[in-house]
Amino acid sequence: MNTIHHKGNEYTVPGEWNELTGTQLVQVMKVFHMPMEETKGQLLLFRILMNMAWWKFLAIKSPGLITAASVAVDFLTGNNTLTKNVLPVYDGFCGPSDNMRNLKMAEFCFTESFCMAYKQSKDPLMLDKLVATLYRPRKKKYDVKKNPDGDLREPFNDNLMEYYSVQIGDWPIEVKLAILQFYEGCRNEKIKRNPKVFEGGGGEESLYGMWSVMRNVAKAGHFGDFDKVGEQYVDTVLMELNEVVVEAEKMEDEMRKNRTT
Repeated sequence: MNTIHHKGNEYTVPGEWNELTGTQLVQVMKVFHMPMEETKGQLLLFRILMNMAWWKFLAIKSPGLITAASVAVDFLTGNNTLTKNVLPVYDGFCGPSDNMRNLKMAEFCFTESFCMAYKQSKDPLMLDKLVATLYRPRKKKYDVKKNPDGDLREPFNDNLMEYYSVQIGDWPIEVKLAILQFYEGCRNEKIKRNPKVFEGGGGEESLYGMWSVMRNVAKAGHFGDFDKVGEQYVDTVLMELNEVVVEAEKMEDEMRKNRTT
């Protein structure tokens, strides 16, 4: 959190993505979705971070306000580092955990496919399907205290995705964009933590072909067949792929040494 001093008053405002509340994240995405002049956008974002009522914010008359706003909202226009799910439940649907630690390979592949499709086409249906992949109804009779698998959501079933995406289609666009922001932030973090797996193309090529990654992991036999790989947690598979890369590098080093001796 950052502290801002203004006319004898002290304000505490978020200084990074993970410090936003769910309400603030949704409001920020609404501003992002509205075409407007940069300075006005910065002031709108600043008011959101300050969590201040409109009438009180408009009463602030200071030549340094625009400068303060520009500095305070700078992180919002930088790298997306959002890995905390500040919208764990929405309209009866439960989302994945922080850092998407409970995201499995099958839903990761579908989510990534819809993410790329939405980025390219801006088709709202693709965004609805992305959200429907990540957010699902709560399990029936789920014991939160025992929490055996760390996931409130009912198991992922791509056959139900179309059905749920219709319901999600009525959600505000800023809510769906907030969920997309969360997914991309976690995606960025997974790339950052697994450079050996995603290196060579900034991570993009590998992520486009997650189905191929699943197939290759299945062929290696570490987790079973294709369907069983789909049930593995993404972080677990990435750890295994990291080990594979490290072992391959060791073999290359040994072969290189043998050729020089």
